[in-house]
Amino acid sequence: MARVFSDDFPLSDDFTPVQNGGTVYQDTGKRLRSGSESTTGNLKIGFTPNNEDEYALSYYRTEGRKDSAPYAGSADTVRYWDWPQWDKESLYYVGHTRFGQGYVKTRLFYDHFENALNSYDDNTYSSVTKGYAFRSQYDDHSIGGSLEAGVQLDNHLVKTALQIKHDEHKERDLDKDNAAVDQSWRTYRGHTYSLGLEDRIQLSPQADLTLGYRHDIYELTLTDDGDPANDPQGSQEKDNFQIKTSYDLGAHHLFAGVSLKSRFPNLKDLFSYRLGQAIPNVNLQAEQAIHYEIGSQGAFENLKYQANLFYSDIEDAIESVTVASTACGGTTCLQNQNVGKASAKGVELRLNYPLGKQWDASVNYAYLQRDLADKALVPTYSPEHTARASLDWYPQSKWNFGVDWRYQSDSETNTNGSRPVDAFSLWDLRAHYDITKQFSADVVLKNAFDTDYEIAEGDPMPGRTLWANLHARF
Repeated sequence: MARVFSDDFPLSDDFTPVQNGGTVYQDTGKRLRSGSESTTGNLKIGFTPNNEDEYALSYYRTEGRKDSAPYAGSADTVRYWDWPQWDKESLYYVGHTRFGQGYVKTRLFYDHFENALNSYDDNTYSSVTKGYAFRSQYDDHSIGGSLEAGVQLDNHLVKTALQIKHDEHKERDLDKDNAAVDQSWRTYRGHTYSLGLEDRIQLSPQADLTLGYRHDIYELTLTDDGDPANDPQGSQEKDNFQIKTSYDLGAHHLFAGVSLKSRFPNLKDLFSYRLGQAIPNVNLQAEQAIHYEIGSQGAFENLKYQANLFYSDIEDAIESVTVASTACGGTTCLQNQNVGKASAKGVELRLNYPLGKQWDASVNYAYLQRDLADKALVPTYSPEHTARASLDWYPQSKWNFGVDWRYQSDSETNTNGSRPVDAFSLWDLRAHYDITKQFSADVVLKNAFDTDYEIAEGDPMPGRTLWANLHARF
């Protein structure tokens, strides 16, 4: 059980207020309307009748609310929202049964998400009367499962899997302060089916080859929102495959592979209004990409590493683009669209090195270059360089002190290039202490140098913050 609540978080002392149409919507000090509260509980029951079979049932529930901080930049409309309800409930079952040289693995899940969103007239957050103001309620369900079976046949490990998922999104408007509205539910439903087959072949004690195929079907079955333009357009079907191989060379594990993978748009991609900033696109098609990867992991004495190169050739890439529309209260809206071809290439590197018996250092670095065929569009949320580094000190068995560093190069929030985000680097300091076998404590000084930074333009993140907690295990 956990109870979490927070007030408005402090901004960096280096934060500079920005004028938007002659008005400053976010001043120095605390981030406006950035609080939240939640109560969370989870329960897990497991059964292991023998050394090979296991069954587990998990239940999770959280009830809470969230404030929504107003936009603090100069390139967008400022709205005043909050989520007075943010409740989620999940039930999961996982089972694994051994049959001779084979096995069967089952997974079942049910997710239920209820939330409410209010859009207010102004920064008093007290009235809902204007054209852009509203009260909305949402009710989402997702249910599904998978059945996987595998058997060892000589040097072949053959697997097959069936996956089924049903999604339902319901929403409705509630009465405004000055008018009654149609409170009937608008319902959207979709189904996803996947059937796959995989064969892992042990070519030698050092080498293996894996061949895989999967067929996916996505069908939008219901869109009763009253707009004929959003009626279901039929199902989408995609074929996927993978070929990968690996080879053990002493302390090094070499691997390479090529795969064709698809990503269907979900109900949120198709119909989300993004808090009044976007319009639906029922004609959105699946992304499909061919991925190439080669790499190695292993150790040079005490230095552990993993390095890999990758390249992706993408068809029908999905991006959020700016379109002319008055539906969002201005002259433009955002809309998810297939923007044609795209590519992504890069490198990932992970290093870990123990500095004696009491010190440990690690470094992660990633380079990513995304390109869209339409050069008028800019990839969003895609910094070219990201890096992390950590240094840990273990003076005693009960104590752990650490320093974490994070770097992210500049990126873009909007595909039209109008909302850039500057590069930033952050430092965190942390300490952990095991009080007893049942109790432990953590203290973290986040953003120790009080850096002013953003992940998305117009949304400044917390400055220097002290965080502490106490863990109890029974």
